[in-house]
Amino acid sequence: MTESSRGPRVLLLNGAFGVGKTTVARLLVRRLPGSGIFDPERLGFVLRHLPRRLPGSTRHLADYQDSATWRRKTAQLIGWAARLYQPVIVPMCFRRIEYLSEIRRHLERRRLSHRHLCLVAPERTVISRLLLRRVDPLSAAGEWVFPRALDACRQHRRTEFATTIDTDDRAPADIAAEIAWRLAEPAAHSTGVGRSLSPSSSRPSSSIAASKGVGSPPGSTTG
Repeated sequence: MTESSRGPRVLLLNGAFGVGKTTVARLLVRRLPGSGIFDPERLGFVLRHLPRRLPGSTRHLADYQDSATWRRKTAQLIGWAARLYQPVIVPMCFRRIEYLSEIRRHLERRRLSHRHLCLVAPERTVISRLLLRRVDPLSAAGEWVFPRALDACRQHRRTEFATTIDTDDRAPADIAAEIAWRLAEPAAHSTGVGRSLSPSSSRPSSSIAASKGVGSPPGSTTG
């Protein structure tokens, strides 16, 4: 899909729970005039709480991403958001490459140019950030989040997850600045599969600093 001079219409901002997606997305909105955030977790929350007897309910699923309805509706809602914002920034943890690919196919059918960037950090860093958000590993939320966060860290090392950006020991503002700079590049030069971007291989950093624990409110499973 050809991008306009303003860049892609959609940014899929992937990464493990706790890596800092939501924080970076909010900083990007400040940097990119006309941009906005669409959070697919809100749709997941709605489907999760629908009675089982209703179509689209995901009460019977361990993860609402396993729902074809969620994936299809997510792409549809991104399309609606793209009428209001450019780019639409979509912070979401995709661990299964087939689900991410399905979302991207839906966007292509809607003729929505998009980029996918995956924020990564070592498992120890993700654990530290979740603990600083007061996510208790022994709580119901923690028992759901921690295994999935660690699995995402492992999965996101695969080359299929496209361009990755290392967030370890980096300030969210610095990461947002790098992403904004990358989005200004032509797509052909900024979306190599399996490419890994770090402070030493990307645009010179203005303020690299520790960013542990910065993100969503305590108990949130996003970020």
